[in-house]
Amino acid sequence: MPTFSEGNTETMYKVPPGVTRIKVEAYAANGDDGYHTRGVVDTEEGSGGSGGYVSAKLDVVPGETFKVYVPDGRLSPLANGGQGGDSYSSGGHGGGAAGLRRDSDGALIVAADGGGGGGGNVYGSTSTLRYPGGGGGGGGRGGSKGYGGGPDDDDSGPGDDGSDGEGTGNGGSGGDGGDAGDYTDGEDGSPGTGSAHPDTYDVTINSNGGEQKVVITDITPPVLYWKGDVFDSASSKYWDGSNWVDITPKYWDGSNWVAI
Repeated sequence: MPTFSEGNTETMYKVPPGVTRIKVEAYAANGDDGYHTRGVVDTEEGSGGSGGYVSAKLDVVPGETFKVYVPDGRLSPLANGGQGGDSYSSGGHGGGAAGLRRDSDGALIVAADGGGGGGGNVYGSTSTLRYPGGGGGGGGRGGSKGYGGGPDDDDSGPGDDGSDGEGTGNGGSGGDGGDAGDYTDGEDGSPGTGSAHPDTYDVTINSNGGEQKVVITDITPPVLYWKGDVFDSASSKYWDGSNWVDITPKYWDGSNWVAI
């Protein structure tokens, strides 16, 4: 079954023949770390928050179609992380979301939300010349922006705020940039989580994403036949009335059936 990686902004998935149940795993991207500029005032940048992870099972019909979203930083219905705020030490970009939407009614089946970007650190070239860090961007699917750090006593100006993550969901918030006046570190971005549609079951939601992708696995139960006393799988055999007989693949060579 397929794996859809970053760059599949909108890809159609059609349920193959014979498949009646799937497991969908959506992994959102981590937020980027804030930018670190080393100077005499040497503070630390914030780390990006981890991306969300959602796993869920869904009963499907062969031929049913879904749209898979794994945005790569461009506009997407589901949804990019916010841009980090500009500064001498910019905030990190928020991580992109990933998910699956049912084509027939537009229902969002699963969505993993991106982690927030880390805030930038304070930059200083002398003990009196220093600049605040920019705020981190919010994670994809609704993460809120981080705010730029405050100015120093010499009016170096505040760092720029990050931007909010696109969409509505549980994206991680971006970290605030470091304050120049207080020599503070950039804050870490918060982790993303996710959501699943009520039609799904055996749902797991946490913040263990990272490599942005969607994985769809066929988990259709095997067909069982009654042997007279117990049920047994018909996987690659048939019941001849008293025994299970292996089905050997063959081809017709023009005059005979030949085992493959």
